[in-house]
Amino acid sequence: MENLELIFEDIRVRDIDTIFKFLKFDEHNIKNSHFFLDNADVEYADISSFTNYFKTSGTCNILISRLDLAIEVTDVLIIISFDEVFGDMTLNFSEANWEKNDLIEEKKIELVKEKLKQITNEINYKSIIFGYEPAYEENMQLINIENK
Repeated sequence: MENLELIFEDIRVRDIDTIFKFLKFDEHNIKNSHFFLDNADVEYADISSFTNYFKTSGTCNILISRLDLAIEVTDVLIIISFDEVFGDMTLNFSEANWEKNDLIEEKKIELVKEKLKQITNEINYKSIIFGYEPAYEENMQLINIENK
């Protein structure tokens, strides 16, 4: 099985919470998380805010049991990396968790694209890419929404 990726490229820190709310992120569904703060490994519950955490460059990851991409996907690994201003958020999940839904692939892609278009006016971004890993490669992309 392959993995699928959803990448929010060149977002700002303040956009993380907006994206999480949009995807119906629920901290009670976190299975595991990893943050590195003050030379120590900490978890999501130990972070006061993403704004404070990403005051300097950094990376974190969160494994969550489910998210809403217009269809529910399960066991999603969220990787967030930032420099001082911009960062990327990548959501990665198994194709098997995408196929649990009975819709045909074209319909699922259409639903995901419609949902992603709804957030484009709410966040800063360079592009939003969805496809098979590695989704940065054009031939692996199912959706590519560029900010013009």
